[in-house]
Amino acid sequence: MVFTWDTTDMCIVFEWWHVRTNLQLILSLITVFLIAMGYEYFRMIVSTMELYSDKKAPASPARSRSRDKKIYVSEVRSSMRSFQKSIFYSLQVIYSFFIMFISMTYNGWVIIAIGLGACIGHWIWSFRVSGAKGMSCH
Repeated sequence: MVFTWDTTDMCIVFEWWHVRTNLQLILSLITVFLIAMGYEYFRMIVSTMELYSDKKAPASPARSRSRDKKIYVSEVRSSMRSFQKSIFYSLQVIYSFFIMFISMTYNGWVIIAIGLGACIGHWIWSFRVSGAKGMSCH
């Protein structure tokens, strides 16, 4: 693969996503732009969810009816929150890898669409969450 600006018969990720006309090119670049913006929105949702779950106060202990042992509900909730964070983190990684696959067309126009989508998406949604992770991780 070689970096190019040529859009003749360009294939983006899937066999069915071929760019053969100028209209297909424009629609594809808009789609890539929206995918990159969507990634920034998804990051904002995940960061907001993490901040909200970290602020929750631990719950009081409860008793188990079956074993008559003390079970700390806060530990169970913490474990569930941790699992939920892990699921959303893995979805974020998959989403970022998909954007990486799109960039692997090595087409300058596609890479610009990714960069602009990330820029505009970050500009729109980054102010809602402080301390958000950067693109450098994925």
